[in-house]
Amino acid sequence: MTTSTQSLSSLLCAALAVALWRRRPEQRAGTLLIAEGVGADRIASRVKDPARTLVLYRARDPREAEAARELRARGVPVMIVEGAEHDPRAKEAVSASGLSRLVPDISERRVVVYGPRGFVRYVRGALSKLRQRA
Repeated sequence: MTTSTQSLSSLLCAALAVALWRRRPEQRAGTLLIAEGVGADRIASRVKDPARTLVLYRARDPREAEAARELRARGVPVMIVEGAEHDPRAKEAVSASGLSRLVPDISERRVVVYGPRGFVRYVRGALSKLRQRA
């Protein structure tokens, strides 16, 4: 193969990869929004398609759990994980094994994480173990 043929071949492969990557979001199961310490209004404003969005909300206290229940009243599917900040059961739910158990199709979803810096860092670490981007 000549250099110009190799360059053309590489360019075509790159163009095909970009085209397939751009099509991929429509083929996904939807969006998983993982949040902690964020109000219902802010989360609702991020939900574009409630039929294709699942919210996993980590509520540290009853007030936050009530805010997450408000989302259900708005028609947004919400899974609520209740527990104090350092509760091992609540922390395990947003670990790699917990996320894959709670959301079996997580690898097919676009994942977005909102919350305090420490929470976002922890969840991103769990997602990296599952080979997800947040």
